[in-house]
Amino acid sequence: MLLKIIRYHIFFLILFSWVPYSVGNAFADLDPERFENISSFNPVGAGSRAMAMGGANIALADNATAASWNPGCLGIIDERIKFQFAYVLSYYNRSENEFSEREGTDCSGVQVAEPELNYLSVVRAGYLFGKKVCFSVNYQQMYDLNREIEIKTDFGDSDNLSEINYSQKGSLYALGVAFNARLTYKLHLGGTINYWGNVFGTNSWSLLCQDRSNDYLYAKKDKFELKGWNYVIGLHYKLFENLFLGVVVKTPFTANIEHKLKIDYTSFSSDITPISEPKFKKTYVKMDMPLSYGAGLAYKVQRNWYITADIYRTHWDQLKYIDEKGIAFSPLSAKNIDQSHIEPLVWYRAGTEYEIEFAQKKFLQSLKLRSGLFYDPAPRDNGKDTIYGVSCGVGFILKRFVFDIAYQYRFGDDVMNSNIEVIGPEDMKENYFYTCIQFR
Repeated sequence: MLLKIIRYHIFFLILFSWVPYSVGNAFADLDPERFENISSFNPVGAGSRAMAMGGANIALADNATAASWNPGCLGIIDERIKFQFAYVLSYYNRSENEFSEREGTDCSGVQVAEPELNYLSVVRAGYLFGKKVCFSVNYQQMYDLNREIEIKTDFGDSDNLSEINYSQKGSLYALGVAFNARLTYKLHLGGTINYWGNVFGTNSWSLLCQDRSNDYLYAKKDKFELKGWNYVIGLHYKLFENLFLGVVVKTPFTANIEHKLKIDYTSFSSDITPISEPKFKKTYVKMDMPLSYGAGLAYKVQRNWYITADIYRTHWDQLKYIDEKGIAFSPLSAKNIDQSHIEPLVWYRAGTEYEIEFAQKKFLQSLKLRSGLFYDPAPRDNGKDTIYGVSCGVGFILKRFVFDIAYQYRFGDDVMNSNIEVIGPEDMKENYFYTCIQFR
């Protein structure tokens, strides 16, 4: 599960050295790549209902978004509903307060706001050999990779101000097919096959860095296309009359990445030999994605009230970037895999949902109120970044339609200070809005 990759390339080293040297050695310095993620690293699912409950949904995913959380939950969808369709849109507003300890350097994260298709699925329930089964086809945006940063530095010379504009665009998604079977009255088992590749548009992201000063103009553009397969196995078990257990495992896999690079450099100084033609390079690298797994409990306090809690672990130490020479690095530290100190991390999520039913169900049958909180740490070399979040939302249950709205707020102070050489610790604030329409 690609861990929301945001690549911080060698251009950050420009702030520590003279640009002519950096450009002259650009191809030699491409590897190892350093990755950083500003949105959640953790492989969570989709849907407004779950996000409103803090993302604690491994044991309670009983709607058309179930395959993204736990395919074992597909079987607990209401037996009266033979067909479901879900369409989820997300909108986020993210701001970063960054600073640099280097004298004469000013860093600022540009506020980014984007509407996106978060999830799309079709679920069909039926019977096979006398057993209840469910199938679903799912599109899920796994990682949003949009970000913009502006950096200004004078290298100790106020007459030679350098301005760097960094922007990243794109996202990674998976197309999945899920299956679930009820093995016993209490036990449901399911699985999902996910393909990460170019089906609906390109599964890719692009980065553009422009560095301008009085003496030069340097532009570096990268494009990455990713392909791979992974599998998700999940189960749902009824422990007691009002207590349910969900377990999910997401398998590790190797992603193939095509990397295209273009570098342009123009000199405005007579002391520097100009580079008249752009440089191009295409490489093929691999990324080993880590194993992750989790478990959740859903407690039915009363007929219209649920409380949920999830725990999830990802082995970030297994994340490897393998360059074209076969050398493995940790993309979270840019160090050789044997020298990197990345540890597995565990996150915790909890939520609640309370349903208000209406006596006269002519149009609006019920209203569901939800809230949640979560601890969402991000990996880094020799430690972790502590990030917390809260959420809330409401669901409108109509006869054939369900309309859900959710809001989620993530925040962290002095985070992500080890992945970027120039930018120091930053304060991050992220607002997410989700809307989901289900037809059943």
